[in-house]
Amino acid sequence: APVNGANDDGTTALHVAAFFCHTEQVELLLKHGADPRRKNGRGETAAGTVTGAWSQGLADTYTGIADAIGLRLDLAQIEQTRPKLAQRLQKAR
Repeated sequence: APVNGANDDGTTALHVAAFFCHTEQVELLLKHGADPRRKNGRGETAAGTVTGAWSQGLADTYTGIADAIGLRLDLAQIEQTRPKLAQRLQKAR
């Protein structure tokens, strides 16, 4: 699959890997040419999906998505990883 391939709203694998704080997948995608500057339909880069402040509303968003697709998430790990991942992605620009 193309490393910068996107769905209908412009979201790439890098956006998704970043949002769910899958650091190893983010590194792999970057290594293979994923564009950290590419924006999705909401105008967000991959870094933009993890730069917002942590809040209960954001935790609820993660929980809602996870429940809808049957995913198990560690919210404490995501909260801790988001700022580090945002910094890494901003450096990749």
